[in-house]
Amino acid sequence: MAHHLVVIRARYIAAVLSGKKSIECRLSKTRVSPYRSVDRGDTLWIKRPGGPVVATARVRRVAYHSPLTRNLLKHITERYGPAMRAGAEFFSQHRSARFATIILLGSVTRLNPFRVSKRDRRAWVVLNTPFRPDASLNDARENPHTGYTGHTAE
Repeated sequence: MAHHLVVIRARYIAAVLSGKKSIECRLSKTRVSPYRSVDRGDTLWIKRPGGPVVATARVRRVAYHSPLTRNLLKHITERYGPAMRAGAEFFSQHRSARFATIILLGSVTRLNPFRVSKRDRRAWVVLNTPFRPDASLNDARENPHTGYTGHTAE
């Protein structure tokens, strides 16, 4: 089981914690994490942009889609949109995406907030070692062949 640091906007974190958002969806134009880098049973460490880690969740199930066609995006919108808490604007912004990762969340746990040292703009970091709250993620590099990332502790 892998660990992932996942940056999510505060309003969506509130929906995850309340149970109203049970699916996380990541759409991209290129093959980047979490596409093909997250599996059932993995742990997601949920962090606010520029803020602390506030929760964890387990991956109950994951589905990958590529190439992402207009019809497939429409299907994802209709089938998963309400559980993702995503509106038409989200899908409109990502209409040119080619890769989709659909993650069903389970075992959501609120944490006492803690900060991690992360200064880059990545919204998803795959951790090669178990997560430590005092870890630095600033030296992490993405493997160009797999899209997997890792981190080093300071």
